[in-house]
Amino acid sequence: MKPLSRICLSLTVLLLGACASTPDSGPSAQVMPLAAKDIDVKGCGLTLTQPKGGTLFVVSQSGDARIRLGKELLKLKRKSADGDTLPGGQRERQTFVDATGMVSVHLTLTPTGIVDDKARTVTAKVEVDTPSGFNLLDMAGLTGC
Repeated sequence: MKPLSRICLSLTVLLLGACASTPDSGPSAQVMPLAAKDIDVKGCGLTLTQPKGGTLFVVSQSGDARIRLGKELLKLKRKSADGDTLPGGQRERQTFVDATGMVSVHLTLTPTGIVDDKARTVTAKVEVDTPSGFNLLDMAGLTGC
């Protein structure tokens, strides 16, 4: 085999090996609407929406959360929470992570109105971080029972 052919063959093998060993980048950072069947958290909690986007994020009082990134439905758990306490078991600042620890969602909630003594309307800054990128969103919703 000629030296140039040997070099080309070696480079091809290296490139194919690198492509085959590239880890999955995980879910997209694109937030998609949740279908009704995706929302399996019940009772008190938080629901966040966008006017043209439907329900995009839900959290139970105990901290179980759901979000759809691309085609993948993710189940998240509350990792941390601080700030003022809001109805429905929520706090002003919260972080949620998936089971792998590769996806995190950071919420900053601002109360905007009182529905009754058990519910508040809120606006939210939502940051979704994934291995494939991040997304910053403004949402609005309701927290309470």
